[in-house]
Amino acid sequence: TVPPLVHYCRLASVFLAGPDVSLDAECKDCFCWCSASFVGASYSARRRKDLDLRSWPGLLPFSDFFPRLLEQFAGESYGDAVFACWLLVPLQAECDSHFRRLLFAEHPEALPLIRLLPSQSVVPLGRFLEPAEEDPVVLEAYASHLLSGKLTPDKTPMLFEMATHGVASFVRSKADSPLAIRLLSLLQHNKHHEAVQKVLNWERSTERPS
Repeated sequence: TVPPLVHYCRLASVFLAGPDVSLDAECKDCFCWCSASFVGASYSARRRKDLDLRSWPGLLPFSDFFPRLLEQFAGESYGDAVFACWLLVPLQAECDSHFRRLLFAEHPEALPLIRLLPSQSVVPLGRFLEPAEEDPVVLEAYASHLLSGKLTPDKTPMLFEMATHGVASFVRSKADSPLAIRLLSLLQHNKHHEAVQKVLNWERSTERPS
């Protein structure tokens, strides 16, 4: 049986061919259709040790492949929504936080181009929110991008929801931890910021991943 992650990588390799291929209308229609098959999968991306694909001919380890996708998206996608949907799949909360680090901490230039609404994502929003984020690098990146205005409800609504939920959930559930105390102090020093207001007034949603 071929793992879903292998199918994902082989299909996503088309994006690396450049915009002449990946932005072609027929290709985009095909990708929209294919993406539905990945909605129910977290891939085996829950643990990084599951992501070494070198036993599959022609495939890089996923931890090498995904940064190439991010670089291609930032450089040549023009913020294409279909490409953005594919990028988000490994960022689900049950997947290894390494991939959220790659986007939010190491390739932040891609963030303003991911302009998806939650309704446009092939993966339900709830799967990006629970289980709650605990990776300190990701959480600090979330807070930084919210305060800098790189993530906003108008321009990057999907990512804005991920970031505000992640920070708010952490500072409440881990209130005594040094990181939560540091994040909360940072937020309170910017308490009139729109994103900070959302975090400070946050209540856990009744929505759960489906």
